[in-house]
Amino acid sequence: MEPYLPDDVFSGNDFLAALRHADPILERRRQSAQAAGRKLMFLARFEHGRAQAGVEEIASDHPFFYLSGNDNIVSLTTRILYKQPLVVRGGGAGAQLTASGLFNDIIHVSQSMK
Repeated sequence: MEPYLPDDVFSGNDFLAALRHADPILERRRQSAQAAGRKLMFLARFEHGRAQAGVEEIASDHPFFYLSGNDNIVSLTTRILYKQPLVVRGGGAGAQLTASGLFNDIIHVSQSMK
């Protein structure tokens, strides 16, 4: 995981106050990317046996550039699909359904720990 928030967010002090301090930092990065015709995206990659996740600037020719709302997308590049990756795109669960599923998982784990 590549850090994209300041260290004080995770210092154990007032999390919400530290997170509000991080907003302008991310906003400056977003504005800089936008001025260059790019977008900031949180991306996860698995390349050459190594997983990586973090915020990256992407250009308009990137397959993820036009995502919106609760879209999900996966791009596969292989030895065979190296000239043009296989891109699978579709609607995701959305915030409400994801939160519900997470809450359900928490309940399940807490009950299994009894």
